[in-house]
Amino acid sequence: MKLRVQVQGLALLIAGIFCCKASAVEPALAEVTTPVAEQPFLPVAAYPDWAAMTPQQYSDAADMVIFRARERMQKLHSVTPESANFDNTFRYYHDCLTEIAQLELYAFHLCSACNVSAAWSSVISRVKPRMVACAAELFYDARIVHLLRSAAEKPWVKTLPAEKQRFIRLVLQGFGGRTLSPEENKKKFDLQNELRKLLGIYESNIYRAKENVDVIIRNREELAGVSPYLCEALKQAALQRGLGTAEHPVWLITIKGNAVNEVLRQCSVESTRRRCWEAAQAPGKKNADIVLRIAHIRWELARLEGYNNHADYKLKDRMMGDSDRALAFVDGMLHRFAPYAASRNAALLQGAAELYGKATDTINPWDIEYLKAKLRESEQRFNSAALRPYFEQENVLQGMFSLFGELYGLRITELPAAYVPPSQPVPSGKVSVWHPSVRVFAVHDAAGGEYCGSFYLDLYSRQGKQSLSWSQSLTMEALLEDGTKRVPQLVVMMLNLTPPSEGMPKLLSHLEVRTLFHEFGHVLHLILGRSELRELAAAKQAIDFVELPSHLHENWTWQPDALCSFARHYRTDEPLPRELAEKLAASRYAQMADEYLTSLLAAKEDLELHTHYAEKFLGRELDEAMQALLEPWLPPTRTPLPSVLRNLPHCMTVGYDACFYSYALAEVMSADVFAVFHQQGIRNSAVGKSYRRAVLEPGNSRPAAELYRGFMGRSPKTEAFLNALGL
Repeated sequence: MKLRVQVQGLALLIAGIFCCKASAVEPALAEVTTPVAEQPFLPVAAYPDWAAMTPQQYSDAADMVIFRARERMQKLHSVTPESANFDNTFRYYHDCLTEIAQLELYAFHLCSACNVSAAWSSVISRVKPRMVACAAELFYDARIVHLLRSAAEKPWVKTLPAEKQRFIRLVLQGFGGRTLSPEENKKKFDLQNELRKLLGIYESNIYRAKENVDVIIRNREELAGVSPYLCEALKQAALQRGLGTAEHPVWLITIKGNAVNEVLRQCSVESTRRRCWEAAQAPGKKNADIVLRIAHIRWELARLEGYNNHADYKLKDRMMGDSDRALAFVDGMLHRFAPYAASRNAALLQGAAELYGKATDTINPWDIEYLKAKLRESEQRFNSAALRPYFEQENVLQGMFSLFGELYGLRITELPAAYVPPSQPVPSGKVSVWHPSVRVFAVHDAAGGEYCGSFYLDLYSRQGKQSLSWSQSLTMEALLEDGTKRVPQLVVMMLNLTPPSEGMPKLLSHLEVRTLFHEFGHVLHLILGRSELRELAAAKQAIDFVELPSHLHENWTWQPDALCSFARHYRTDEPLPRELAEKLAASRYAQMADEYLTSLLAAKEDLELHTHYAEKFLGRELDEAMQALLEPWLPPTRTPLPSVLRNLPHCMTVGYDACFYSYALAEVMSADVFAVFHQQGIRNSAVGKSYRRAVLEPGNSRPAAELYRGFMGRSPKTEAFLNALGL
């Protein structure tokens, strides 16, 4: 259960800053065909009119904001180090490309959430290089860089509030630690250009396969063991795709959502499991050599910047600080898990022997999840499928809103929304959305009524929508001089649940409930942050801290008192039986140990690749090198396991490169923090509001470690997590 890291404004541009050259001739502003008053992209509205956004208007908006950005850059040239102050240098630099960053956020979201047309794809591919080139002009402008570095040395900087001093440090860090020669800059440009292309190919390989690789089942017996509810959902998915009929159904298993994993865990038919496993691996088939080349380029770029490896470069501003500490954490946790891994693998081999009807020293990789599920059932005498009838989607949503609204002192209300075809007017009083299933919610402070922000909820998988689950801000938030917000904070909460069957209630698995709570943690973190400067927003927090709020929320999905307050049987309306909730709670750590070990091993792959590329991977096959590193913890398989990095955009394209350990660290920190809630009451609003003030509201205005100590009074400890696991 992973998610896309939040992406904010210039991050979308900086990723390509070194990759695109400016167009030889920029269009004149007079060539813009859409009047500003009719621009759905400009100015930023309280709620964007998605139906009004056309490719031509996007192109026109790009012309406009590039022209304005260059005007502002020229004004910045007129400032001298002697006349500099915070507002006319650092704040002005911050604002130079805000409009471009906002435009990129909209484009990124449309490409991620919608099945965009060929016209959209064409204009985005044409416009983005120009916007990237404009950002590069600012980023590489020697006069501006000299001005900012000189201004940072002036005495007045030390009189600024701590948050503004931190902002200045972060801006300067963005320029790198050393000045490169022209030859080095040329090499850096070429490497970044190649890296951008490789990242695009890697991601395209994955998402193209996820759109086109499906498993189609034509005989219900091939789904033996799969719950009736899931079978019905798979049948409806096929009908929606135009496959089969009501009289002669087929069942469609896509690899975009969680259905393929559910089938791997539930289905007793080996041939079906094998087809599902092979389909799930298909996206990464072509990526092994690409992963190694990406790692090689990142290694070279890090050395250009004066670092030993990419991990050291990436972790310089994180909680861990460098690769040595990050690897020490991962290796230390793996050492603690070694006895568990050995006993688990022995139990899996025993289960495989029973499954195959003979003794064996290897397991088919497509049988591993099925065997794990059976092992958990036998140990806990509990099947999580018994929970699904009590997790009707709307009850879960309202229960989640009520729980965290009470905990943090918030009021969450749904707004009327409307989807209309492109270029059609949105009905008065409705909020525009990009798909009929999307909903919109507003968040207010319950005590004072202050408006905090809003979020879109996009729950279901569909053609054209990227897989995974993620949350991100849609607006470049800023504050007016009186402290009020210039634009509301808009956030998107994107999941890929299987759509509900026609005429059937949407019932969630416990994993899907956890995913909802997880993403809602990100949403509230983004909305409640109070920073006026983008680099100090919550989405800019250290990546090995930003997962804490989401992982913390998952704890409530295991608590009987929380679950029994909203989980009700979809037919009888009877509350979730306490006995069943307690069985779930008792099964938590057996399930979590498996999940955590899997996450640790992925973190190990990621860190080793980005720390020891030259020593352990250069000149070797990716899968072979990874197998040698992970063999002590992996179950013995008949077919070698492919490296997860073939098929894990988090570590290649999404921003978690050298930082995937963040998920493992977040589990440790969330157990540590939740112990406070558990001790004082999981619905204790005093504790919740204290956490809101100490962790959620400051955003990136202070270092992550400082925020943690501000709430806990100390640095993170592993005891709560390891003790709960019995390790």
